Amino acid sequence: MKKQRKHKWKYRINLRKKILVLVILGVSLFVGLGYAILESNLEIFGTLEVSKYDRTLYTALKKEVSKGYALKYTGAHQDSMDPSKSTEDIYHFYGSTAAKGTEILNKNNVLFADKCWQMIRTTDTGGVKLLYNGEPETSVVNGETQYNCGDTRTLYHIGGILKELNLSGTYKYAKNYTATTSGTKTTFTLVDDPNDPNDCKTITVNESNAQSTIEDIIENYPYTCKNASGTCQATAFYNTEIFYKVDGYSSSTNANVYLSTYRDRIGNTEFNSMVNSPAYVGYMYGDVYPINYMGFVGTENFGKTYETLGKMSLLSTSYYYADSFTYDENTNTYTLTNPVGVTNATNYKNLVYKYMMDGVTSGDSVMYVIGVDGPPFFVGDVANFVKLTGGVVDTSIKFSDNVIDNGDGTFTLDNPIDTVSLKDWTTGSYTNYSHKYTCGSSDVTCSSAKFVTEVYKNAIYWVDTSQTITLAKARDGLSLIDYTTIKVSDYFQSPSTAYEDYLYTCGNNDTTCTEANLRYIKNKISDGYKYYKNFSFGSDVVYENNKYKLQNVVGLEDLDDADVLSSHHYTCADPGETECAPAIYVFYFDGEYGYGIQLNDPNIIDIGTMLNNMFTKNTTSSNIKNKIDAWYEKELKDTIYEAKLDDTIYCNDRSIRTTGTYTLARSGWNPNGGKLNQTLGFKEATLSKDLNCTNLTDRFSVANNAAKLTYKIGLLTAPETSLLNQNSARAAPYSYWIASPVEHNMYNQAELRSVETDGNIGKTSSNSSHIGTRPAISLIAGTEYTKGDGSMTNPYIVRMD
Repeated sequence: MKKQRKHKWKYRINLRKKILVLVILGVSLFVGLGYAILESNLEIFGTLEVSKYDRTLYTALKKEVSKGYALKYTGAHQDSMDPSKSTEDIYHFYGSTAAKGTEILNKNNVLFADKCWQMIRTTDTGGVKLLYNGEPETSVVNGETQYNCGDTRTLYHIGGILKELNLSGTYKYAKNYTATTSGTKTTFTLVDDPNDPNDCKTITVNESNAQSTIEDIIENYPYTCKNASGTCQATAFYNTEIFYKVDGYSSSTNANVYLSTYRDRIGNTEFNSMVNSPAYVGYMYGDVYPINYMGFVGTENFGKTYETLGKMSLLSTSYYYADSFTYDENTNTYTLTNPVGVTNATNYKNLVYKYMMDGVTSGDSVMYVIGVDGPPFFVGDVANFVKLTGGVVDTSIKFSDNVIDNGDGTFTLDNPIDTVSLKDWTTGSYTNYSHKYTCGSSDVTCSSAKFVTEVYKNAIYWVDTSQTITLAKARDGLSLIDYTTIKVSDYFQSPSTAYEDYLYTCGNNDTTCTEANLRYIKNKISDGYKYYKNFSFGSDVVYENNKYKLQNVVGLEDLDDADVLSSHHYTCADPGETECAPAIYVFYFDGEYGYGIQLNDPNIIDIGTMLNNMFTKNTTSSNIKNKIDAWYEKELKDTIYEAKLDDTIYCNDRSIRTTGTYTLARSGWNPNGGKLNQTLGFKEATLSKDLNCTNLTDRFSVANNAAKLTYKIGLLTAPETSLLNQNSARAAPYSYWIASPVEHNMYNQAELRSVETDGNIGKTSSNSSHIGTRPAISLIAGTEYTKGDGSMTNPYIVRMD
């Protein structure tokens, strides 16, 4: 047991033997021998153990076990790079119920370095792990400073994240400010005392005076809303950059400023600014390899859209309408017949099935109104209309079941069955006209008849009846075998199974394809077909003559076989190629599109090596590490507080899961059988309470050259926050990052764990900029508090003498 430093006045006496000891002890105390007895390890008829009155934070948390608010951790752990220092028991706050979880928030408050922190757990070096919880409110009671780390603090304060801001212009600046919060809004007001002419000032910054003026602002009037009024209001939603503290001159008319931010954070930041690489889950990371988006499936759509509806116009009283119009071919002019002006909004419904113009009664186009919609779907009333231009005067379309080729370049609808007005089209009758023939108007003869492939309320899709395509049942390389040429309209009009044996086409009438246009038909769709492009896949690559060569190649016909592709990940960027530079390793393919990582270095072909280079080199700091380091330099570096900081491990566990839903064995990152539609998952893809940090290169510490921190500060992990057990014990005004990777997912996004506002541990893409930054620190063994009970209004105050 670690020997405890003796305290001069306060003791706890534990009796282990008979009452006789009390009598002897009492007599000894009264005759002046007691002090000498208590200062020694005296044995009188047994052992009398005397320890000091323990005021360490370690013991304060440990005591919560007996009160039902903490537990002893029993799993694997190592908080120091030196295993010989990781010998103490770990205790952590634990909410067995939601109510107890909420109560913990009023038990774990610590004031250190003039900042509020929340005590999460002890460390196995004998210290405690703290989570940043913002600036305290202070007050003076009976000449003594009181600190508040609770919910009465304003949501926003000046945080520790710097930004460069252009101050060019005339704005109000002040020495001090007030901040009041109501609900989700915080109002900042510059202090402008009429009796003090030097506390608030309107200042102009321009190119000629920028540096000296900004330096004066920094010295005397650092706070500003960057407006003329001196008041601004922040709303609790994503980034709020509206109130600033000017900290330093930058260049031109720019200054470095600290932003207003939530009280429990040093600001918002992305974990890393990018998501498209597994490397970006790293607190530090190594190589980042280029990612390619791959479109392995194409769509042939022979349709042309004829828009019958969908055009909209916001209505006003400037419109005129009429039942009919005239058209002058000589002047290309439409003129409303007996037009009526719209006098107010109640007239808008009168526009339906009328002809309408905006502000005029004659012009080169006219609108035929099909409907009028208003709130709540639109802000104001909106007209849906068909625009008639170029002499069009008809608002109906004829259809038939068949069409006759007249042999002279014209076609005639055979026995037209319907003439459909556009106003009837909106009632639902349009569903009857798929797979019909039309001239696209009320005409029955035209130079280009159309076959309708698909209909919607706002559009008709058709193909020209003269258009053809050649399909084949087989191929010999690029040559089609057993082929037929058919009208595209016949292709659509036939049952879906009619051409299921025809698998190949060049996409036109050719019978010999190019490498790029050879197609393997995947399936027929309503207005065309989907096809696999002519990509080749290899189970491996070799590098020869400045090119990568695919090995054991499978081609077009295997692209719909997931089992084959699970062991054939290598391809080229262009269809038909089997030799290329760079080659691409495809780690995700869902049957239509995929993502691949480029192989640019002939010395690095193995995917395991590439993953290792991303996760273990640790040459580049994440965005969030840079932000935390900058905050440390401002608040803790070269202060007396640094002596209290313990160099413990901050884990960023990037070990890849080998069991469960997220597994390397099932992921496309495994070249020997990994399925291409599975996610690359990390240890915390399913939440754990395991404090053991798997890999040396994930144990970030000042003492670890393989994962070296600049300062003794980092982030909490998912297991540490999971130990709290209840969402209520993790609840905070806003979400914040924790350093546990989740996955590199099917959307090519790197995701990490974050704690949401309700305390739930979720996952967030690494480039999300609205997530809060809450650093964590560890205090050394034996760290004492001078007073406090851990509550929000009476936090433990760390002893610094």
